[in-house]
Amino acid sequence: MNTGVPDFLDEDDAIIVEACADLAGRSGCTAWEMGYVDKDESVPGSEDKWYCHIQYAGTRIGVSDMDGPVSAAMALSVKLLRGATCRCGKLVTLLGRNDQARCLWRIVERRWTPSCDVEPIHMPEGSRGDLRRLGEAMDQRQREQGGKR
Repeated sequence: MNTGVPDFLDEDDAIIVEACADLAGRSGCTAWEMGYVDKDESVPGSEDKWYCHIQYAGTRIGVSDMDGPVSAAMALSVKLLRGATCRCGKLVTLLGRNDQARCLWRIVERRWTPSCDVEPIHMPEGSRGDLRRLGEAMDQRQREQGGKR
């Protein structure tokens, strides 16, 4: 997937945008778009506003009216991760609290990564982004490990 990272970003900012694109791709999106809407010249002090959207089968998820590409990428990442369940079965957190109920996710080497060491769930070909099949795969993993999800 072409990440569309703007070439004017410094290395640290590019990492955030690339991590968002990677997260979107791993979650099963079929399209990624980042761009900006030109500022309204008739409004004094207006600035370009950035957006970042991804497409799933028939569903578009995105953020808009952001101050820059990094803000757009971070906001979309938070939107995707907030309320998500990690592959370890815990609720994803981004706030630095890793405890018995939550799994901390952070950017490591240009990708969002969980703090747990649980292996990724491998989905059958063509089923990425299918929540029903993901639930079945997680349930299967739990049965194999003798635990509950």
